[in-house]
Amino acid sequence: MDPIESSAAEKMKNFIAHHGIKSLHDMHFVSDKGVFVVVAWFDEVVEGVDMWFKDNHSTAKPSFRMKLKVRDGEEVGVFT
Repeated sequence: MDPIESSAAEKMKNFIAHHGIKSLHDMHFVSDKGVFVVVAWFDEVVEGVDMWFKDNHSTAKPSFRMKLKVRDGEEVGVFT
């Protein structure tokens, strides 16, 4: 195995750590609260990016919101 591939696989393993891996279909039936890794691919931006500041006088640390449609085989999900 190429050292670059090994490094990328190791980084992914470290990123996932102890978190469970779920499909989009599995997410419909999850009763546990917590962090899960969902493997899906980006399809499109459903709603544009909104940006706002915590108060009218601050320009530091703006917040952003965007809705993304992702796919996992036949399943489709929208994440905000």
